[in-house]
Amino acid sequence: MIIVYTLKVALCLIVFYLLYKLFLSKETFHRFNRVMLLSVIFLSLVIPLIKISLSSPSPVNEGMVMIEDLILQGSVIPDAASTSRITFMGCVALLLIAGWIVFFLRMIFSVCHLLFKIKKGKDEVIHIQGARVIVMRELTSPFSWFNNIIIGKDDYQEHPEEILTHELAHVQLYHSYDIVLANLLIIFQWFNPASWLLKRELQNVHEYEADQAVINRGVDAKQYQMLLIKKSVGEHLFSMANYLNYHSLKTRITMMQMKQSNPWHKMKALVVVPMAALAVVAFANPHVDAVAEQIQSESDAVVSQAVTEMKNEMTPTQEQPLVQVEETEENVEVVGKVVDIDGKPVIGAAILIRGTKKGSVTDPEGLFRMKDVPVGSWIDVMYVGYKTVSMQVTKANASKLSFVMEKENASNGKVFDVVEQMPQFPGGMPALMKWLQDNMKYPKEAQDAKQQGRVIVSFVVEKDGSITNVRVVKSVTPALDEEAIRVVKAMPKWNPGMQNGEPVRVNYTVPISFLLYGGKTDVNAPSGSTIHMGTPGNVQPLYVVDGKEMNWADIQKIDPAKIESMTILKNEDATKKYGEKGKNGVVVIQLKK
Repeated sequence: MIIVYTLKVALCLIVFYLLYKLFLSKETFHRFNRVMLLSVIFLSLVIPLIKISLSSPSPVNEGMVMIEDLILQGSVIPDAASTSRITFMGCVALLLIAGWIVFFLRMIFSVCHLLFKIKKGKDEVIHIQGARVIVMRELTSPFSWFNNIIIGKDDYQEHPEEILTHELAHVQLYHSYDIVLANLLIIFQWFNPASWLLKRELQNVHEYEADQAVINRGVDAKQYQMLLIKKSVGEHLFSMANYLNYHSLKTRITMMQMKQSNPWHKMKALVVVPMAALAVVAFANPHVDAVAEQIQSESDAVVSQAVTEMKNEMTPTQEQPLVQVEETEENVEVVGKVVDIDGKPVIGAAILIRGTKKGSVTDPEGLFRMKDVPVGSWIDVMYVGYKTVSMQVTKANASKLSFVMEKENASNGKVFDVVEQMPQFPGGMPALMKWLQDNMKYPKEAQDAKQQGRVIVSFVVEKDGSITNVRVVKSVTPALDEEAIRVVKAMPKWNPGMQNGEPVRVNYTVPISFLLYGGKTDVNAPSGSTIHMGTPGNVQPLYVVDGKEMNWADIQKIDPAKIESMTILKNEDATKKYGEKGKNGVVVIQLKK
């Protein structure tokens, strides 16, 4: 979670710094600018923590979701020669931690050096307006730290009024607290140039305020500017202190000579408001918590956790089916595991509920868990370099989903999902429907048990048109599954898919329905819509052929070879267009002209 949060803070800092630099850095209301800079830091740290839920994703939100999905899919680099995995996000975490340690030690060193310097000069201490003025015998550049002012003996004797007034302004305006905050920000965002630039802008504002205090005291401006030039070659040893001879001398002198800015120019700060709102919307992603937790889990695994080999046999799954079944309103908790074909856990695979933004990623053991998943919904598992696999959630399998992911083959054997010319059964879709009806046999045991349903079968059409890798994506019963696999394997060769003028291997998915109507049996297929030749049950869909409503008897008379296309409408899609008539679904048939 800390990695995702760190990146979001970095984005906010960059955007807000650029806005400040563009609209406010040249203005002379220094106190206001100081407040704005501190507000920029505060907003950048807080905005990524704000969680809101959007009823519909905005374009900005969609962009952030895409970024997070890329992080998920690119977070693991599989090593086939080893049982352990080194994650990309784990390496990022180690690099961040190393930077935090280095820059924290840097700050500790600076503080210790400051304390040593103060302790060294404690014999010559003067108290002025609540501040401790420590006069050093050796030559040193004047600086302040909290209520301590360190000044060389020569400076104290020659220019006490200008230097002490300047440093007292730092003390009385509590500038050291700002510097501590800026240094802590640099530790957290050491890789982000905006954090360093914000500290520099904050120090500039501090010096503007202190310089203004000197001028308001009645000190001659030109004389004071000459003093700054004289002291500009002094040493800078402590990142935690405020120096009289801070390096942006030219800017300071220019600022002292500028006319006071129009107070209305403060209205420029309002540009931060829409940008802050935009950032909140951009980070409004419902499943970001799950994503962050899993990324953190991966990072921890790099340091302390070994990968556990899976011993249970997994049931293979295949590509996404062309048709989604209707979801119920009942929700269940889903628990599953994702492995490769060797049985090794796939770490960091993206788990998504199809049609939503809700999801998770696999942990170092390839496990995942999601709550409130609708029964009947489809779970899609994606990972870079692997073929996407899917499975439908049921009450029976919700607690034991198993996914096996296959790597994409070499270029000469790669299996495509979409190509320029998709493979085709000889004679087209009507011929495939007729072939399946003629060759399918309804298993007697399934018929006796009154078992029916739709088996979704996936297979690969090879370069020569042959059918391989036949497997069930959605199961009904073993008997119906076996019959669906048998008839698909028995299909004649297809016309292969073509890509760039060359035959290629293509994934194809066919739903095959087994239905019992009035004691009769029927088997049919595919392309996401089917015609059932038999006596319909009590609940019938609405049939629309070329824009005209037709009854079941007329539908039976249609020659499948004359069908151009078929579309199934359900739920709101059906009732919105056809009203109450469409409550049981609508089958829209377009005949060939």
